[in-house]
Amino acid sequence: VSGDINFSVSYDYRVGVLSLTLRQCRNLAYGEERTKRCDPYVKVYLLPDKSRQGKRKTKIKKNTINPVFNETLKYAISHTQLEVRCVHLSVWHHDSFRHNSFLGQASLPLDCCDLERGDDRWCALQPRVTRNPFAAINNKYKGELILALKYIAPTEQPQPESPPGESP
Repeated sequence: VSGDINFSVSYDYRVGVLSLTLRQCRNLAYGEERTKRCDPYVKVYLLPDKSRQGKRKTKIKKNTINPVFNETLKYAISHTQLEVRCVHLSVWHHDSFRHNSFLGQASLPLDCCDLERGDDRWCALQPRVTRNPFAAINNKYKGELILALKYIAPTEQPQPESPPGESP
Protein backbone atom coordinates (compact mmCIF):
# COMPACT_ATOMS: atom_id res chain seq x y z
CA VAL A 1 0.00 0.00 0.00
CA SER A 2 1.29 3.43 -0.93
CA GLY A 3 -0.10 6.84 -1.76
CA ASP A 4 -2.29 9.61 -0.40
CA ILE A 5 -5.85 10.77 -0.94
CA ASN A 6 -7.05 14.39 -1.08
CA PHE A 7 -10.65 15.23 -0.13
CA SER A 8 -12.85 17.67 1.76
CA VAL A 9 -15.96 17.15 3.89
CA SER A 10 -18.63 19.78 4.52
CA TYR A 11 -22.16 19.83 5.93
CA ASP A 12 -25.08 22.02 4.88
CA TYR A 13 -27.12 22.51 8.05
CA ARG A 14 -30.01 24.11 6.13
CA VAL A 15 -30.81 20.98 4.09
CA GLY A 16 -29.12 18.25 6.16
CA VAL A 17 -26.65 17.09 3.50
CA LEU A 18 -23.07 15.94 4.04
CA SER A 19 -20.88 16.54 0.97
CA LEU A 20 -17.64 14.66 0.43
CA THR A 21 -15.54 16.02 -2.42
CA LEU A 22 -12.90 13.58 -3.63
CA ARG A 23 -10.21 15.61 -5.35
CA GLN A 24 -7.34 13.25 -6.20
CA CYS A 25 -4.92 10.53 -5.20
CA ARG A 26 -1.17 10.50 -5.69
CA ASN A 27 1.56 7.86 -5.81
CA LEU A 28 -0.80 4.88 -5.72
CA ALA A 29 0.54 1.35 -5.93
CA TYR A 30 -0.06 -0.44 -9.23
CA GLY A 31 -3.14 -2.62 -9.29
CA GLU A 32 -1.33 -4.96 -11.67
CA GLU A 33 2.36 -4.88 -10.82
CA ARG A 34 3.36 -7.06 -13.78
CA THR A 35 1.85 -4.72 -16.39
CA LYS A 36 2.30 -1.51 -14.34
CA ARG A 37 -1.39 -0.77 -14.72
CA CYS A 38 -3.69 1.05 -12.32
CA ASP A 39 -7.36 1.89 -12.99
CA PRO A 40 -8.36 3.38 -9.63
CA TYR A 41 -11.68 4.35 -8.14
CA VAL A 42 -12.74 5.25 -4.59
CA LYS A 43 -15.46 3.57 -2.52
CA VAL A 44 -16.94 5.61 0.34
CA TYR A 45 -19.01 4.50 3.32
CA LEU A 46 -20.47 6.66 6.05
CA LEU A 47 -19.89 4.27 8.92
CA PRO A 48 -21.32 2.53 10.80
CA ASP A 49 -23.74 2.11 7.87
CA LYS A 50 -22.04 -0.40 5.56
CA SER A 51 -25.16 -1.15 3.51
CA ARG A 52 -25.51 -0.76 -0.23
CA GLN A 53 -27.60 2.36 0.33
CA GLY A 54 -24.72 3.93 2.26
CA LYS A 55 -22.05 3.11 -0.32
CA ARG A 56 -20.91 5.64 -2.92
CA LYS A 57 -18.27 5.23 -5.65
CA THR A 58 -16.33 7.52 -7.94
CA LYS A 59 -15.84 6.91 -11.63
CA ILE A 60 -12.90 4.73 -12.67
CA LYS A 61 -9.83 6.61 -13.89
CA LYS A 62 -7.90 4.65 -16.50
CA ASN A 63 -4.18 3.87 -16.38
CA THR A 64 -2.95 6.35 -13.75
CA ILE A 65 -1.36 6.21 -10.31
CA ASN A 66 -2.21 9.91 -9.81
CA PRO A 67 -5.94 10.07 -10.58
CA VAL A 68 -7.91 13.32 -10.43
CA PHE A 69 -11.56 12.69 -9.55
CA ASN A 70 -13.11 16.06 -8.60
CA GLU A 71 -16.38 14.32 -7.69
CA THR A 72 -18.76 15.26 -4.90
CA LEU A 73 -20.68 12.47 -3.16
CA LYS A 74 -23.66 13.43 -1.01
CA TYR A 75 -25.36 11.87 2.01
CA ALA A 76 -28.65 12.99 3.55
CA ILE A 77 -27.99 12.82 7.29
CA SER A 78 -29.25 14.68 10.35
CA HIS A 79 -26.76 16.91 12.14
CA THR A 80 -27.28 14.91 15.34
CA GLN A 81 -25.65 11.88 13.70
CA LEU A 82 -22.48 13.71 12.69
CA GLU A 83 -20.70 13.10 15.99
CA VAL A 84 -21.07 9.32 15.72
CA ARG A 85 -20.30 8.86 12.02
CA CYS A 86 -17.01 8.23 10.27
CA VAL A 87 -16.10 8.64 6.59
CA HIS A 88 -14.33 5.51 5.35
CA LEU A 89 -12.61 5.76 1.96
CA SER A 90 -11.02 2.81 0.20
CA VAL A 91 -9.12 2.99 -3.08
CA TRP A 92 -9.41 0.08 -5.51
CA HIS A 93 -7.96 -0.96 -8.86
CA HIS A 94 -10.73 -1.97 -11.27
CA ASP A 95 -10.03 -5.21 -13.10
CA SER A 96 -12.56 -6.17 -15.76
CA PHE A 97 -11.56 -9.84 -15.81
CA ARG A 98 -10.65 -10.65 -12.20
CA HIS A 99 -11.39 -9.38 -8.73
CA ASN A 100 -10.70 -5.72 -8.02
CA SER A 101 -7.50 -5.08 -6.04
CA PHE A 102 -7.36 -3.13 -2.79
CA LEU A 103 -4.91 -0.18 -2.96
CA GLY A 104 -5.40 1.48 0.45
CA GLN A 105 -7.85 3.09 2.83
CA ALA A 106 -8.33 6.12 5.07
CA SER A 107 -10.91 6.97 7.73
CA LEU A 108 -11.99 10.27 9.23
CA PRO A 109 -14.34 10.55 12.24
CA LEU A 110 -16.71 13.44 11.58
CA ASP A 111 -16.65 14.64 15.18
CA CYS A 112 -13.08 15.92 14.67
CA CYS A 113 -13.83 18.01 11.56
CA ASP A 114 -14.83 21.61 11.02
CA LEU A 115 -17.69 20.76 8.66
CA GLU A 116 -18.67 24.37 8.04
CA ARG A 117 -15.30 25.26 6.49
CA GLY A 118 -14.84 22.06 4.48
CA ASP A 119 -11.06 22.34 4.25
CA ASP A 120 -9.10 20.13 1.87
CA ARG A 121 -7.00 17.47 3.56
CA TRP A 122 -4.46 14.87 2.51
CA CYS A 123 -4.49 11.47 4.23
CA ALA A 124 -1.94 8.71 3.78
CA LEU A 125 -3.52 5.46 2.60
CA GLN A 126 -3.32 2.64 5.14
CA PRO A 127 -3.29 -1.15 4.73
CA ARG A 128 -6.52 -3.06 5.21
CA VAL A 129 -7.29 -3.80 8.84
CA THR A 130 -7.93 -7.47 9.57
CA ARG A 131 -9.87 -6.87 12.79
CA ASN A 132 -13.18 -5.04 12.67
CA PRO A 133 -12.25 -1.36 12.05
CA PHE A 134 -15.78 -0.24 12.96
CA ALA A 135 -15.87 -1.69 16.48
CA ALA A 136 -15.14 1.62 18.20
CA ILE A 137 -17.82 3.38 16.17
CA ASN A 138 -20.39 0.62 16.70
CA ASN A 139 -19.93 0.90 20.46
CA LYS A 140 -20.76 4.59 20.30
CA TYR A 141 -23.65 4.54 17.82
CA LYS A 142 -26.79 2.75 18.97
CA GLY A 143 -29.24 3.97 16.34
CA GLU A 144 -32.22 6.28 16.50
CA LEU A 145 -35.76 5.99 17.74
CA ILE A 146 -38.41 7.86 15.80
CA LEU A 147 -41.66 8.27 17.68
CA ALA A 148 -44.97 9.77 16.60
CA LEU A 149 -47.78 10.59 19.01
CA LYS A 150 -51.36 11.39 18.12
CA TYR A 151 -54.00 12.66 20.54
CA ILE A 152 -57.55 11.50 19.90
CA ALA A 153 -60.14 13.41 21.88
CA PRO A 154 -62.95 11.28 23.30
CA THR A 155 -66.21 11.74 21.41
CA GLU A 156 -68.56 10.25 23.98
CA GLN A 157 -68.63 9.61 27.68
CA PRO A 158 -67.10 6.21 28.55
CA GLN A 159 -69.53 3.70 30.06
CA PRO A 160 -68.64 2.31 33.50
CA GLU A 161 -67.54 -1.29 33.34
CA SER A 162 -69.79 -3.83 34.99
CA PRO A 163 -68.27 -6.51 37.25
CA PRO A 164 -67.67 -9.91 35.62
CA GLY A 165 -70.72 -12.12 35.49
CA GLU A 166 -73.21 -9.24 35.63
CA SER A 167 -74.94 -7.79 32.64
CA PRO A 168 -75.97 -4.12 32.41
